[in-house]
Amino acid sequence: MAIHIGHETCPEADIDCLVDNRLIKDGQFNEPGLIPDDPDELKNAFKIKGKMKLELNGSGGYDLRVNDVCSLVNIPKESEDYTISGRSPLKWAVDVLCVNQKKLKETNVVDDPNSWHRWSDDSFELIRHLRRLIHISLKSREIINGLPPALDKKGDDS
Repeated sequence: MAIHIGHETCPEADIDCLVDNRLIKDGQFNEPGLIPDDPDELKNAFKIKGKMKLELNGSGGYDLRVNDVCSLVNIPKESEDYTISGRSPLKWAVDVLCVNQKKLKETNVVDDPNSWHRWSDDSFELIRHLRRLIHISLKSREIINGLPPALDKKGDDS
C-alpha cells in the first residue's frame, strides 16, 4: 500500500529515456558535448504532444513513445501483469495523459497535461512519473506473486 500512496515519491524503474536516440539521465543528455543550442529544446522534448503510444518492441518488452523525439525504451513486459480494472498503471497514463485539442465551447479550455502540477516547472518530471508507474507495477506484481495461495472456500472456518 505504501508504494501506491507514495506514488509521487517512490523509486523510479531503471528505464532508459531517449531523445533523438540519445540517452537522457536526470533530464540531461548523458553524453558530453551534446547539449542543445537552445535550452528550451531539451525541456520541450519531454512534453506530451497529442497522444502517447505504448508498443511491443522486438526484444519482448515495450517502448513508450511520449512524442516524436522522446521514448522510454525496453520497459519489461511484466509491468503489464499488474492491472487495475483491466489496465496497468502505465496504460492508464497513456490513455489519460494526452493533449486534448478540442476546446469546450463554453470555457475555451484545452486539456493539456504539460501544464499540470510539477510538469509545468520541470518537464522531465513526466518521465520520472512514468518510471514510477512502471516501478509500482513491477513491485506490486512481485508482492502479489509472493502471497500465499487463497484458502479453499469449502475448507476450514477458522
